[in-house]
Amino acid sequence: MSDSQFDVVVFGATSFVGQILCQYLFDTYGNDGELKWAAAGRSQDKLEQVKASLGDAASALPLITANANDADSWMPCAPRPAWWFQRWGLTRCMANR
Repeated sequence: MSDSQFDVVVFGATSFVGQILCQYLFDTYGNDGELKWAAAGRSQDKLEQVKASLGDAASALPLITANANDADSWMPCAPRPAWWFQRWGLTRCMANR
């Protein structure tokens, strides 16, 4: 994954609010708009369900499987200072690169 691959990663994309956010981002920016974004969560199967709910046009949506309790699994998603929305609020993350 390159350092600038995504502008936004929706971590928790399978949650109620995450699904709403994914729908908004897809409706507003699509897969190849000016904003590069991905959906992330713990379960690849549930992420696939979110992608399917967005329709056939979302087939190229990038999915990232990551666990909030395992920093090594999600820190590559934030190669520069970034804000992450998680169910308990906003968290500022800094990858040490």
